[in-house]
This record gives sequence, C-alpha cells and structure tokens, in this order.
Amino acid sequence: MNINIGGCKGFKKFSEEIQKLWHTMDAHPNADVVYNLNSGKRIALPDNSVNNYYCSHTLEHVTPKNLPMVLKELHRTLKSKGKLRIVVPDIKDGIRRYLANEKGVGFHPHKPADYPPTSLGYLMAWINTHNTKHGNGHEMAFDIETLKYYLCQAKFNKMKILSYNKCSPIFSGKDFGKYAGWSIYVEVTK
Repeated sequence: MNINIGGCKGFKKFSEEIQKLWHTMDAHPNADVVYNLNSGKRIALPDNSVNNYYCSHTLEHVTPKNLPMVLKELHRTLKSKGKLRIVVPDIKDGIRRYLANEKGVGFHPHKPADYPPTSLGYLMAWINTHNTKHGNGHEMAFDIETLKYYLCQAKFNKMKILSYNKCSPIFSGKDFGKYAGWSIYVEVTK
C-alpha cells in the first residue's frame, strides 16, 4: 500500500495510473485513511504496513508540538526499506525573496488578506497562511537543517536531498509543478 498524505487536495489531477497505485490519507472524510495530522492520535494502521508515503505541502500545517509524533507514526507504519518523500516550502527562499524586496504573485499566490502589500506582508502571508477551506494554515516553516532534525528524531537517518521530479521511481509524476523552485524535496528510507 502506498499512501499520499494530505492527498485529497489535487489527487484527481494525477494520472489514472498513479491514482490506482496510491491511497489517500487526509482529515477529509472522503480519504481512504481518515486521519488528522494534528489530532495527537496514532495512525489507525498496523506497524510495517505501508510500502511508501508521499507528503507534499502538508507537514508545514502540522504544529511543532505534533510533528515529532506524526513522523514517528509514519516511521512505525512504514515497511522496512519503504520510502517517505517530503515536499515542503523552503523558508530560505521566502527570506531570499523578502530580502530582494519581491512582492506579488510568484512570492505568494495571492495578495495578503491580513497583511499590507509590502515585501514583509507577502513573507508573513507566505509563512502564516490560514486557509480554512482545507483546514488550518501553516504552523511550521522548514529549512533542510530543521527538516533533518525532525526526521532524525523519528529515526529516519538516510535522508537524500533531491529536487522537483528527481525522485525514486515510485514517486514519478507526483510532484506538483506549482511548487517547483521554492520547495525542499527529500526522501528518507526506513
């Protein structure tokens, strides 16, 4: 079993071939595995039962308090030699854009609702999204060092830093082009 975490958003955009290979895990009631990453509860899956996990632009929505448990649960349920691919926004890119005084689309998909349309306003909106349509907003920001810290705590020790569409074959075709250029891409193996 392969699981796409946070998979209800955009899952139907994948090819039918990919959809057949993957199940979804999400807080959304239509998910194959209904699970809220911020619940503080165990994932209702047996130990060593998942072949691979794919997690794109989802972990940043998990509170720092819940993040260690979520990653430990992914490790617990992942089979030996199973892979976890993580894609998260790269805070260093946001800071670079802020320092370059960039504003507007390309820095953040929309004008900041609660912040002024300044470079700092766009940076704050990028870090602090509060999208109630899909659940809570960003709770965490990542750079490589911070992501590695959390992964090591969860006993994931074999981390590969990759890039958009540079991945193990099982993840081929799953990366979203809209996140390329400003995201961190890593794979870890149990």
